[in-house]
Amino acid sequence: MAARRYESYLLRLWESDEASQLIWRASLESTDTGERHGFTDLASLFAYLETVCQTLPPDVAKGPTKPSGNV
Repeated sequence: MAARRYESYLLRLWESDEASQLIWRASLESTDTGERHGFTDLASLFAYLETVCQTLPPDVAKGPTKPSGNV
């Protein structure tokens, strides 16, 4: 079975009034590192997520360790 990759983010969305036009803004915060990324539109958010998914390194699956010596 192939190793699974996993990312977790807190997503914040809000509307911003710019020149009498409502525009959706977004931010992502990694739940692992706390790193934040801001986006001026939803297309930028989706492009970022697509890039992250395409570049995630394979996860090294850690199975149970075998005891050393006699048990």
